[in-house]
Amino acid sequence: LAHVGVDDGDGGGTYYAARARPPSARVARAAELVEDIKVAHKANLGVYGARKIHAEFNREGIRSCAVRTVRERVHRATASS
Repeated sequence: LAHVGVDDGDGGGTYYAARARPPSARVARAAELVEDIKVAHKANLGVYGARKIHAEFNREGIRSCAVRTVRERVHRATASS
């Protein structure tokens, strides 16, 4: 297998190397955004949906993502609390 570039030793340790790496910027930003969503949702008595949260973020200058993604994160954030 070495002639085609496959390491036949201990597997290269790619799984553990990936686990040891710090989170990517995208993952870190997503975690921050989920916290912002939880705060905005709770501050508005739990009735703000994705569109209103997205509009609030735009008013405050918080760079967020597409409405659909915000909606999914709102549901995940509120379901876990």
